[in-house]
Amino acid sequence: MMIIDETIEGFNSENISEERKKVLDELVKAIQKSIDTFQRVHLNFICTHNSRRSIMAQIWAHTAASHYGIVSEMFSSGMEPTMIYPGTKKALETLGFLIFKLENTRDNYLVKFHNFNSAFMVHSKRLDHLTLPNRYIAVMTCSDADKNCPLTFRATAKVSLPYEDPKIYDNTEEEDSRYLERAYQIGEEMFYVFSKVKKME
Repeated sequence: MMIIDETIEGFNSENISEERKKVLDELVKAIQKSIDTFQRVHLNFICTHNSRRSIMAQIWAHTAASHYGIVSEMFSSGMEPTMIYPGTKKALETLGFLIFKLENTRDNYLVKFHNFNSAFMVHSKRLDHLTLPNRYIAVMTCSDADKNCPLTFRATAKVSLPYEDPKIYDNTEEEDSRYLERAYQIGEEMFYVFSKVKKME
């Protein structure tokens, strides 16, 4: 069994509080409405710098949707994109993802789980980047972006799903454990969301 499978098997919706589930259920409703209207799901996870939480959410949402056979495309972006933070990559690799930086690129990564067919690209980018789809559900992964992000006409819905920023632990003894904690939480919650979407099909 691969590490990623062990990670997924360890997810338990009972670890998620009822209050948090109410927030996640708003995303479930938005996804189901998108499926009913457009027959597919486009999610854009938005955070200020698009280097930590939004990247984790994009990768886990892609994995969860693939796991449940839901037709979807996942994206992430930010108001002030920088680069994917090394701690983000390290935490996701610890949980079982294979992440490779593409040669001759500044911040483009190939992410894989299970086999090559599962591979997809991630990179830090602005909210107005040309690679973003014409329609998407905007999922706000930080309170700052939720308050200040200038959403475009592309957003068919907006869901506030804030996570505590592991950045506050950068360059401390807790950095690795806190990034791992956040990556695991996001994975568990994305699997909760897409398991519910699957049941509604």
